[in-house]
Amino acid sequence: MASDAKSILEGGSKPAAPTGIEAILSKKQKHKVAANVEEGTEKSKLRGMSRELYDLIGGRAPIAESSVPIAKLKKGPAQKWKWVEFENPARKDGLKLRHWCKEEDTDAVYPFSKFNKPSRVPVYTRDEYLRYLTDDNWTEQETGVLFEMCRRYDLRFILVHDHFTRRFPPLEGQARSAEDLKARYYKVWTRISKARHARANSVDVTYRFDADHEKKRKSQLRMLKNRTPAQVHEEELLKSELKKIREAQKAAIQAAKNPTQNTADRGTKRKKGGTEDDINPAAKLAGIHMRSAETAGPLHNKPRMAQHIARILTQFGVETPLATASVNLAYHELVKVATKAAQLQFSIELKEKAITEMRDRKIRIEARRNQRLSVKGKRDSK
Repeated sequence: MASDAKSILEGGSKPAAPTGIEAILSKKQKHKVAANVEEGTEKSKLRGMSRELYDLIGGRAPIAESSVPIAKLKKGPAQKWKWVEFENPARKDGLKLRHWCKEEDTDAVYPFSKFNKPSRVPVYTRDEYLRYLTDDNWTEQETGVLFEMCRRYDLRFILVHDHFTRRFPPLEGQARSAEDLKARYYKVWTRISKARHARANSVDVTYRFDADHEKKRKSQLRMLKNRTPAQVHEEELLKSELKKIREAQKAAIQAAKNPTQNTADRGTKRKKGGTEDDINPAAKLAGIHMRSAETAGPLHNKPRMAQHIARILTQFGVETPLATASVNLAYHELVKVATKAAQLQFSIELKEKAITEMRDRKIRIEARRNQRLSVKGKRDSK
């Protein structure tokens, strides 16, 4: 009654906080509810994340999602595997091996047998051999053994050659190489194909194998492989010299196509305006002088060039003219043309001389190279 009266008298005042065990229990329940609510919201935001990862990142989600795909494991029992015996259908010897495979695939055909693609080696009859395949250098027995080995070793002619020479030891001077066996095989194939397709009026299959070219190629490879360091160095020097010769020949041909431009460029590089000053230096005289003095001087500053120009003028019948203004002007122009002609002749002579020297040098280099190769060939033949 006293508590009821007290609550009535206090009116809208706040209720008193609980004390003792009731207060402690109420606080624990509030914290538990708040934690459950917060944990539920975080779990709803971070679905698919393990609790350990959530604890490592400190309760914060990563800024960017990882691009690595997450493996999705199938739920349920793991597949059963068995260690079983199998036989490869591609083999003809009945060899049996063992391997691991799934329980449902124990009776399946070996999957890798489909990759066995044997070569198609033709089969001929005795009548076909006598009509189309006879050869003076091959007997019927040798041809039959060759095709049997080609079929057995799947056209691996190195193995075929090894076993063929054991079966038929070579006579003196009659050793058959792998190229000879290959040439015989493709020759027989071509003849059979032509004969059979001719009877059937269809397109035949032709195989061509040049045994001589293959032998030459292998011989050159052996020579290349057996070179000494000194020979390699010498060959590099010869190649560099040959490259220089070819570049010089190319430059000479280019100069022969444009001789005027090359001569003018060469004169300009030597001295700016020097070509004009060298031509008839007496044409420009200082002070008062007679007109005849303009044509009486040397035709060029260089004596050899002046002699050549004079020879060209004499060849065309040009003599010292009567000294007048127009005649002197025409004479100077004629001397300029003769000078250009003399320069071109000098350039042609120099280029021809250079080409001759380069040709002789090339002949010497090739002769020395051929001599070295012949010595190497004799050494290999021994």
